[in-house]
Amino acid sequence: MAAQMDESASASEVLACLKQQACVLERLVALSDAKMSGINNDAVELQPIMEGGDRPASAIDHKWERQLAKQPMVVEANVVILSLEGVDTANHTFSADIVAEFRVWYAGDVHDWDPKIRCTNLKETTTDPIMSQYKSSDGSYCFRRQWHGVFIEHLELHNFPMDIQDLSFEFVSEWPADKVKFIKCRSHESKVSGGLGCEVTRDVWAPTMIQESRRQLKVAVLAREDVTDGAGMSSDVLHPTITFTLQLRRHSRNYLYNIIIPTAALVSLAFCSFTVPLNEVADRASITLTLLLSIIAYKLIIKDELPKVNFLTLIDIYILASMTIVAMIAFANATVGNGVEDVTEELRSWDYECRWWLGIAWVICNLGFIVRIIFRHAVARRRMQTFKKECCDNRDRSADVLLLV
Repeated sequence: MAAQMDESASASEVLACLKQQACVLERLVALSDAKMSGINNDAVELQPIMEGGDRPASAIDHKWERQLAKQPMVVEANVVILSLEGVDTANHTFSADIVAEFRVWYAGDVHDWDPKIRCTNLKETTTDPIMSQYKSSDGSYCFRRQWHGVFIEHLELHNFPMDIQDLSFEFVSEWPADKVKFIKCRSHESKVSGGLGCEVTRDVWAPTMIQESRRQLKVAVLAREDVTDGAGMSSDVLHPTITFTLQLRRHSRNYLYNIIIPTAALVSLAFCSFTVPLNEVADRASITLTLLLSIIAYKLIIKDELPKVNFLTLIDIYILASMTIVAMIAFANATVGNGVEDVTEELRSWDYECRWWLGIAWVICNLGFIVRIIFRHAVARRRMQTFKKECCDNRDRSADVLLLV
């Protein structure tokens, strides 16, 4: 019994000693934080990000978990797109250089808080991510992250080359959604720095613009707040996310002048074979087969300019329809004039009907393609207007929240 009392006494002494050491450590950390906050209160310039000094990262996380459970944190986010270097239609990716800013207005010092933010659709980085944080002049504390790399995006290529792409940057925090919330920044707007930052990209894509004034246009960047699961250790916990979307429309004139018009010209020349007499099958076949091989060779040459997907795009359908028309012309010439010595009126009538029906099919093919282009332009215009309206509504709501605050 005495031995048990001695053991319990020694255990209580050890526990008291540990509590004493924990209190001393907390006081030292608090003193260090106070000194650091006193140094950085008036600082506006960028400072390197801190990892908590001698204090374990887990202890900082536990402290912020308790504090955020009492008072959740609202993080205002905006993105600056420094450059858009290209869109890879084969791999459904695009390359960009961006800076994401996350601003916090929170009671107390937040320099040791880790926002635990990552870009979910970032595939690979060409350089090491640049992380920094600083006290801003407007009273907020800003966490900056810069990524230069390749981002994943599911590209809509069924209507290539009259397609519109929404390129997105998705950010998620590993803090639960009940402790941290992402909203669009009210004091700093997301923007594209210097147009699109690349002359080659600007020649291929046209961004959706918002008219700020009579003489000033601005690239529209839409911010959407949401929550997601599976971003942290537990798949059942919701985490805050925010997505910034940039809408681009492809310039299709290059494909129209260099692919569509030459293909249409080659198919139209195939109808010249009907002017050759019916009994001269070799001459008729030489014309159609030469044009058919020319279209096939031309498609092999331009295949690097076309997206490599497992479905037919709009331009693929047009080229295949053109090849089918030429093949049908070659088949009609071979069957009508094969082994014919004396041309009868019946054969002339059959040749005329083939010429007529194939001509109608070719006209319908071109008219259908033209109607599809007009329809796609109307859909693109409506989609761009909707995107502009969402951006303007989002900005107006942000201004209203700013006035309320």
